[in-house]
Amino acid sequence: MIEHGEPPVVSDVRGDKRFNQQIDRLTGFSTESIIALPMRCGERTTGVVEIINFADDISFGEEKVRLLQAFVDQASVALENLIERLVVLNQKDDLDVADLPPEYREPRRLTSTVDDDADIKKYQDALRENRIEIIRNALVHTNENQAAAAKLLKIQPSYLCKMIKDLGMRE
Repeated sequence: MIEHGEPPVVSDVRGDKRFNQQIDRLTGFSTESIIALPMRCGERTTGVVEIINFADDISFGEEKVRLLQAFVDQASVALENLIERLVVLNQKDDLDVADLPPEYREPRRLTSTVDDDADIKKYQDALRENRIEIIRNALVHTNENQAAAAKLLKIQPSYLCKMIKDLGMRE
């Protein structure tokens, strides 16, 4: 998947030559189905998010895969920004869990499904709020200097201005 950058959806992994059964044997877990989504930040693939053993009644058509990929791409950028900010703001050589903001310290599992327009709207709203929070934090850290905030976020200043306008943060 990382080689091709395309998310495979496999409803029955036993019949797929890419599936490594050794992991199930080592862990005692039984994988039945999988979707693997590349975590991309720009042109780089930095990791993979896997959804395993999804319910039989959930079909992953092209539109759902595209929507899930958009969420994973946003999460990838947010994760990279979080790590980058920790490195920039932290005065120590090493980072540990205590350096993370409280909401990132405990592992969480996503157990809900995206099945209707209300769920999609909820996730889109959450993504919007996360973008606003990241931009606000960068602006606070740089004393409202948009050029410095853009540099901190590793985006072009013109793109930051567009995001601020599109998100309704300023008029």
